[in-house]
Amino acid sequence: MRDYSQYGEYKIIREFFENNVPEHKIVIDVGACGQELSNSYNLIKDDNWRGILLEPEPENYAKLLALYSDIDKATILNRAISNYSGKGKIYIHDKRGHHSLSRKTGRYTEITVCRLACLLKRHNVPHNFGLLTVDAEGEDEKIITDLLETSCYRPTAIIHEKLHGKPIIQNIFKKHNYRVYAETRGNIIYTIENKLVK
Repeated sequence: MRDYSQYGEYKIIREFFENNVPEHKIVIDVGACGQELSNSYNLIKDDNWRGILLEPEPENYAKLLALYSDIDKATILNRAISNYSGKGKIYIHDKRGHHSLSRKTGRYTEITVCRLACLLKRHNVPHNFGLLTVDAEGEDEKIITDLLETSCYRPTAIIHEKLHGKPIIQNIFKKHNYRVYAETRGNIIYTIENKLVK
């Protein structure tokens, strides 16, 4: 089986979940983009997890719809996620997967922006779902902080793009009983303390 994750994150989380079977095999992928470099594709396609995939850029969203067209357990939503709800602009970058709410360019498209907790509630996601993976081009810290500080959602594991050692988000993880489980070249994997078994 091919691992489609960026730096082998799928293998790491699969081994973790073999020893820490989640009550709810659900993955939420913020900034899903596509098959390549995906932390969610293998879980949904090969391991029969339910997935909610969030992609704000219209072209990438259309590709996701085609990719998962034969998979009932995948819900694909054309939404941007941040720490507010309302209308926003997704700025289009030349490099695929680098479109952003905050990194401005001359090109943009209007997009609906949601807080993650509101969206999870709308889709009946349990508070202790299995995995949250976030690669939202500058919004990661806002999304994770908003979720942990203002809601009861506590995913068993969280993967996010490395944020150059910003102490604020590290403190947020510690406050809510998460610790670093593993690091790859581009991502950090946190797990909630009472789920730690290696």
